[in-house]
Amino acid sequence: MAKTHPGLLLVFYLLGLFPLLGLLVWGGVRHTAWYVHTVESQVEKRLKLPVTIEKVQHPGPGRTRLTEVRLFDESADDMAEEKPLFVVPRLEIREHNVERDGRKIRLQQWTIPEMTLEAIRLETLWNLHRQVLAEVGYWRDNELELDVEEQVRVQTAVPLEVRNARLRIFQGAFGPQTDIVFTLPDGEMDTPVQATLQSVRKKSATAILATLTTASGGIPAEHLFSLFPILEKMGDKTRFSGEIIIQQSFRGWSGLFRGTFQNLDLSQVLSPDTPLSGRGELRLESARFDGGRLVEATGTFTAGPGNMKRDFLEKIMKITRLAARGDLQNLSDPVPFERLAFGFRIQNGQITLTGQCPDFGPGVYLTSTNAPLLREPETPRKPFSAALFFTVMAGGEIP
Repeated sequence: MAKTHPGLLLVFYLLGLFPLLGLLVWGGVRHTAWYVHTVESQVEKRLKLPVTIEKVQHPGPGRTRLTEVRLFDESADDMAEEKPLFVVPRLEIREHNVERDGRKIRLQQWTIPEMTLEAIRLETLWNLHRQVLAEVGYWRDNELELDVEEQVRVQTAVPLEVRNARLRIFQGAFGPQTDIVFTLPDGEMDTPVQATLQSVRKKSATAILATLTTASGGIPAEHLFSLFPILEKMGDKTRFSGEIIIQQSFRGWSGLFRGTFQNLDLSQVLSPDTPLSGRGELRLESARFDGGRLVEATGTFTAGPGNMKRDFLEKIMKITRLAARGDLQNLSDPVPFERLAFGFRIQNGQITLTGQCPDFGPGVYLTSTNAPLLREPETPRKPFSAALFFTVMAGGEIP
């Protein structure tokens, strides 16, 4: 699914593990090592992962407190020496009955102070969350609310700190569902993010469908780099706003992007030769991936002002069959431009482009401050190879 471990979705998976503990902790006041070991054994049997709990207390009716909960990888031989997958220093649990649509539901309210996570064993964590949502019968009559008082720190390639995290697992319209809201530090303010995870049946297997939605201001795209390495080329100042839907399968990840990437660094997108410089914006009406590969996409790209190498402009003209104004050899190198704008549609391996610089008439793709530089030819064009277009846009040569 990814070559490194994604910080954002890792938070989703780990937060979703707590109800498995909640299904197993009950009873009166217990303080003995025997009782703690019994609870640990029940958790291990359910998760099939080693776990240690320092103390189990019941300070009052409907209340449970777990201290120093540590979950380890299944390959751990000596838990005293092994590093845990994650640690919860204190977990407070309250239980009471509520009504939902005329039905009595047992609500568990969980509170933890903070958490530090390392992005290891992603596949294990993904499978554990799938187990949580697979408890179909349990979630018909139970709900979970989890609040993190301070922050969740995720140690990935790009360190991530999540604040104001709140999780809810409940019976949704199509089965058990996890809703998560949190904020990401963003300069002097925190940016809200919302996520939903659903258990879906695909043939004989159960998969997790995850939806990530940002606020209108978006989030730094660097938080998505570990999940989608291709985005690293967009530059560390790029922001994304919109919606991402992903699902893991045996072929890799599949999903859909809808939204906008703002402040793209064109010199990084088209590295290493950097034939184009300036800042751009990519707006995706829809981009569908299957098995980690782009299948279909519709959207617009705009950039400028900036500079474009003349030989790069010549390559673009050759594969798109667009027309230039005058002789390119009379232009300076690099060619300064005021605006580059076009719509695109990718389908069945072919791409169709439409110029979107309306100040100089229809069908214009590239302009200087006072004239069009690249536009539609007089004779109609046909769609052409999307793979060839991306090769040239990445600084490659035409075969």
